[in-house]
Amino acid sequence: MKIKHLACAALALSACKSSTIISTVSNDPAKVYVDNAYVGTTPYVHEDRSPIFSTKKVALKKEGFKPFEVEIKRLERAKVGTIVGACFIPLFWIWSFGYEKQHKYELESAEG
Repeated sequence: MKIKHLACAALALSACKSSTIISTVSNDPAKVYVDNAYVGTTPYVHEDRSPIFSTKKVALKKEGFKPFEVEIKRLERAKVGTIVGACFIPLFWIWSFGYEKQHKYELESAEG
């Protein structure tokens, strides 16, 4: 019986997570900042367990290019499995939407 409960808990935690790939059109590495904290370079996989309607401020910086900033919102893609789970465990509704699978941005040259 304990194994069944552990399996359900693991499934619940995995359903809460959402991820997205942050990249540039040129595929050249750019520094990635999420909520003003440096997290790596593109392509970067962002994952979190934030609830629905949460936003993250993403900034891309690359030498020779203008800094780029955008907000991504945890309301971009419905998570069907989590929605079904929420029919049985209502708390799951707060994780029923996630990020788009990929966010691809074009950086503008600082000279033009």
